[in-house]
Amino acid sequence: LLVLVMTMHVDPKLVDALEWHLATLMGVLRRHLFASGRWTKRLLWLLPHRPQDVQPSRKPYLQMNGAAQIQAFNRRMARLLGLYGVPVYDAWAHTLDVRPNASKDGIHFPVWVSNSKAQVIVNFLCAEKRSCPTRRRSQVKEREGIGRV
Repeated sequence: LLVLVMTMHVDPKLVDALEWHLATLMGVLRRHLFASGRWTKRLLWLLPHRPQDVQPSRKPYLQMNGAAQIQAFNRRMARLLGLYGVPVYDAWAHTLDVRPNASKDGIHFPVWVSNSKAQVIVNFLCAEKRSCPTRRRSQVKEREGIGRV
């Protein structure tokens, strides 16, 4: 599985040329990942989460990568990736209900948010019958203290 992420640390003008950039990238990925005609089954694209624009440190960046720009980017990427049949995980909803002061800088969230997003990816892998991560029984017993003297 190849997980791809594009953040908005770049100039939003990239969105204007997004279709061309994505077509180029998909051409390269298709050549390298093509196997039995189901190359997109090996991809998952993660879209950016919602920033907390209320944080004072975000003010200088709102024009370039505020919530409105990121949401527009996510909608456009989801539409374009849909043309290629690439599954998308839109992390926007994952940060909608996070309390306003959870992030000190408006972008980087507490570890529980990242853990929650990671669980979504694991669920995706398991639902798609991909390499679903499992713990060996001995690891579970060891962690729970079972079998110790």
